[in-house]
Amino acid sequence: RQSRGLLVLGIQLPPPSCPYPARAAAMGVEVEVLKPGTGTTFPQKGNRLVLTYTGTLASNGEKFRSSHDDGKPLDFVLGVGSTIPGFEEGMLQLSVGERARLRISADLAYADKGCKDPRGVEKIPPNADLIYDVTLMSIEGKGPQELRKFEEELLGWSREKLRAYDDGK
Repeated sequence: RQSRGLLVLGIQLPPPSCPYPARAAAMGVEVEVLKPGTGTTFPQKGNRLVLTYTGTLASNGEKFRSSHDDGKPLDFVLGVGSTIPGFEEGMLQLSVGERARLRISADLAYADKGCKDPRGVEKIPPNADLIYDVTLMSIEGKGPQELRKFEEELLGWSREKLRAYDDGK
């Protein structure tokens, strides 16, 4: 499956220099929570996510890419094939505000193809397991503070409605 590119801050970027392989039989994505998020709001396919990340090779810890080095968070739509399958699968398990370490097996990353940078230099060797340190900052533009406020307002509204219902009996 070939990616159509990535929309970042309203700018359509060209497809990556290394296409993501079609999803193979899952070996797995392990999620290690480093800092809990809201615990209530999780992304779904089709949501626009904003997150920070650092990607390293599991074999030796060598960093191959970081949004921190890029100077801006990653902004992408989940479920449209703009990232490797394991990254998308891992993001589905995180709540807003959560920081986690995703360990992605090679079959859900770049498989036996690996990945080279635009100059042709190998960044990710074939059959490499990857580790991403990620923080999910927002879903559809809503961060942890906005979501907590909404949840509090919703809870207050539901209590008010239940009280009115009980008083009406």
